[in-house]
Amino acid sequence: MATFVAHTLEQVEIIHPEGSVATQAGHKHFTFRHSPVERPTKAHSLIVNINDIPNFNSQPSSITQLNLGTRFISVQNFLHVMHATSTSLTRASLYIVYDIPPTTLDHGHVSSIKMVALTSLSLRLVNTSLNPAYILPIEMSALKDFTAEWADSYTPFEWDIKMFTRLLKSASNSLRSFRLSDLPSYPAPGRWQHRMAHKVSPDDLNELLRTVPNLETLALPTSISIPISILTSISHGALLPHLNDFGLATKNDLKSILSHVRFRNQDYTTAGVSPITALRLTIPLTSHAARADVHSQVDSLALRKGYSLLFLGTCFVCSSHCYFGN
Repeated sequence: MATFVAHTLEQVEIIHPEGSVATQAGHKHFTFRHSPVERPTKAHSLIVNINDIPNFNSQPSSITQLNLGTRFISVQNFLHVMHATSTSLTRASLYIVYDIPPTTLDHGHVSSIKMVALTSLSLRLVNTSLNPAYILPIEMSALKDFTAEWADSYTPFEWDIKMFTRLLKSASNSLRSFRLSDLPSYPAPGRWQHRMAHKVSPDDLNELLRTVPNLETLALPTSISIPISILTSISHGALLPHLNDFGLATKNDLKSILSHVRFRNQDYTTAGVSPITALRLTIPLTSHAARADVHSQVDSLALRKGYSLLFLGTCFVCSSHCYFGN
């Protein structure tokens, strides 16, 4: 996780292709490696038996918080858990793998599960492309914080934005924090496509952000590059007027992003639009001199809560920044 600083950058993480991380200050060195998602067919010991969840069978309504960590759960069991705890669960962190049998999901009319108390939900979603038309039938009208890590071995880095639009529709008024990130995974054989143009539809992304208009915190993954048209709407306050903590990645549009943040902060805060007070940027690794220049540019924004910079090295397979969106 990038070091967060107030106004001045005291440390910045530099992730190299091999996975080692060093700080610019030079006094802290450690190793950082993502553990790729294991194929569930080879990791049965990690699949959760929901009967082992304490109190699940005897007193499910007593469960208010549930964190399954890195242990997998099937879609069917996820829905079983949601239904059993629908009146009590307030916070949950779950790891849903669509490969876990049975993989055939009911696309018919299924009654929605109303999670009346759920305010915070963190999901790891794996291989959702196996059932692209399936919508998780849950309503979360009290949800304030939603985080999703996503990976798909069959369509690497190709986010299904519409899936999240449908999932979060019920949380349109309540959601304040929304974070998406890429979950490291092993691609299916023959599916790893380097230098692929990872591009989401501007219309789909615009629809998603308009579905959750009251966001104060937004973080987008490295593989999604936010279109200039959406940046313009944000900078003018026409989109996400309450946004103050903004995290995004870019390969080529850093100057444009900083310009839009400056424009919003200088020209629109008096019109009922919140200023961007915290900025989290992920950009390609560059030379020491170029990093110092980036630091100077971001520092000039004088963000009240500060900023973080994460510099990513090239892919060790194709020696390019193939995982950035275009």
